Amino acid sequence: METRISMNEISNNKLADMIVSKLIYSIENIEGCRFDKENFEVVVEHSSSDQRAEIENVVLQLISREQSYRGFSTKILKDNLSEVTVPNLHEDLSNIYSPNHNVKRGVALELYDSLNRLLQKVALKHTLDERKYSSLIETQVLKRCGYIRSFPQNLFMVSEFPHLLEALDQVEESGGSDSIARQSKFSLSTATCMHCYAELADREIETPLVITADSNCFRHEAPWRLSSYRLNEFAMKEIIVIGEPEFVEAKRKELIEEVWGLFCEMGLAGKIESASDLFYYSDDTGKSLHQVVKNLKYELIAVVRSGTESFSIASFNNTRSSLVNSFGIIDPNNPILHSGCIAFGLDRWVYAVLSSFGSTPSSWPNKLRELLL
Repeated sequence: METRISMNEISNNKLADMIVSKLIYSIENIEGCRFDKENFEVVVEHSSSDQRAEIENVVLQLISREQSYRGFSTKILKDNLSEVTVPNLHEDLSNIYSPNHNVKRGVALELYDSLNRLLQKVALKHTLDERKYSSLIETQVLKRCGYIRSFPQNLFMVSEFPHLLEALDQVEESGGSDSIARQSKFSLSTATCMHCYAELADREIETPLVITADSNCFRHEAPWRLSSYRLNEFAMKEIIVIGEPEFVEAKRKELIEEVWGLFCEMGLAGKIESASDLFYYSDDTGKSLHQVVKNLKYELIAVVRSGTESFSIASFNNTRSSLVNSFGIIDPNNPILHSGCIAFGLDRWVYAVLSSFGSTPSSWPNKLRELLL
C-alpha cells in the first residue's frame, strides 16, 4: 500500500528530493519511497496500515527541519549522452548476481580483476606509494573528523563478546544472546581514505604526497534499496592527494580528464556532474550547498539499460583543509595544506560494464575487450 503526503509547503524539487533522500534513513520497515513530481507528493510504500501515522509524522518533521534549504543546480562538467547511444540491454544477470546481491559469479569476478588492474594503472601513473587497508577502523578516527556527526546513517558498529570466562559461558548457555555482547572500539570502514588520514595523523609529512589505497567499505543501506550496484559491502580504490591547494586541485582536474577519457574509451555512457554528500542533520545542510557551489565534489555517473538506471561509479573530491586539519597533518615547508581524493567503486564499474554490454565478453566492443581482456 501507499501513503502520499503533500509537499506543497516545499519551495522546489531539489528540496523535495533532499527530504526523500533523508526519509530513506529516517523510518524502518518500509518498502520504498519516492517524490512524485507531477502531484508534488512524497509516496511511501509499506505493508502495514499501522505505519501511516508514523510515516506522516516523520515526513512532516523532515519538511519542518529543511524549510530553509533553497536547493541548488548541479553543473554538468562532462557529458557524452548526445554522442553515445545508451545500450538497450535488458539481459537477466541472475546467473551472475544472487537475489540478495551478496554473491557474484563467473564473468563478474573476472571483470572485477580486470577493472582493478586497469584502474590501478591509472593510479600508478601518479604514485607508487600503495596501501591495502583493513575493513575495520577505530571508531575514534571517525569521531575525530566528524564523520559520525555528519553521516550516522552510514555506519555499522562492531560488537564483541568479552574475553571473560563468565561471559563466554553465558554465550554457550544462551546460544549467543545479544545482551552479552558489548560495543568494540571498531566500526566497519566507511571510506578508504579515512585509514590514510589516520595513518598520517599528528605527523609532519613532506608534500606533495599522493597515495593509492584499497579496502572493503561498508554502508548501512535501507534493505529495499540494495541492488547489484548499491551494496552494504563494496570494494573501493582511492587516490589520496595532499599538498598545496593548487597542487591538489590540479591533480584532481588531471584525474578527471584521465578517468573520463578511459570511461569513454570503454564505450560507457554517462556524465560527470557536481554533487554533494548527504549530510543527515539539517544544521549541516549548508555544507552540501557549499560543496556544489564551490565545485568541491564531482561524480562520474554511468547510464545503463536504455537510461532506466544511472548511478555514480567514481567521485572526485577536494576536501580543502578540513581533513588535514582534523587529523593534525602538517608540512613545515607548506603552511597551507589541502587534500582531496578520487574514489572508484569497483563493484559499480563491474555492473556498469555488464549492464551495458552483457555477460558474454566475446560480444563486447573490440576496444573494451582490448582494455579488459
